[in-house]
Amino acid sequence: TYPYVTSSNTTAGGVATGSGLGPRYVGYVLGIIKAYSTRVGAGPFPTELFDETGDFLREKGQEFGATTGRSRRTGWLDIIAIRRAVQINSLSGFCMTKLDVLDGLKEVKVCVGYRLPNGEVIETTPLAADDWEGIEP
Repeated sequence: TYPYVTSSNTTAGGVATGSGLGPRYVGYVLGIIKAYSTRVGAGPFPTELFDETGDFLREKGQEFGATTGRSRRTGWLDIIAIRRAVQINSLSGFCMTKLDVLDGLKEVKVCVGYRLPNGEVIETTPLAADDWEGIEP
């Protein structure tokens, strides 16, 4: 969600721009997701864990920047965010990585909706940056 974005085009649509191939050459779009969520830098992260579980995921999953060594923020798998990625990228399928990182946890949670500050539960991602304020998984 702008302004918390990278300058790179990380969508399937960016393949044509980055590779020099036309979009008709893309026949299958495979999405790669982790078994838990991570985020680098500032910005909304409804499933973020601020406890020993978050530390466990960070350590066991080696969630540190390759160049800076900066630790990544960790949280539970967010199905709402994944659904949005499927929609934006027209995914043909996906591959889930890092399932082994969850081994050893007594409980694994998955976010299937967001509770707004007014108590309403939604199953879609907010579009405006301000709309993320105060939402909970």
